[in-house]
Amino acid sequence: MISPASVRAGSSVPVTITGSGFESGMAVSFENGSGKIPSASNIVVAADGQTIWATISVQTGGSQADPVWDVRVGSAVLPNGVTVTR
Repeated sequence: MISPASVRAGSSVPVTITGSGFESGMAVSFENGSGKIPSASNIVVAADGQTIWATISVQTGGSQADPVWDVRVGSAVLPNGVTVTR
């Protein structure tokens, strides 16, 4: 689960990702949407491996045909995890 699950284009938002098996150094990325791809920075994994805190940023522009992105954390994928709004 990711909260909040929407980000406005042209902004940066702090998010919390909850799950299990997270490890220090895990990558957070986005796939299968359209428009400017979101990026994750300031990624911090909790010591218990169940929470990740990060900042998601999205530039403006690009197609809005499919503004919903899957969130990849390591090898796991959260389908339809983040929506980019205008």
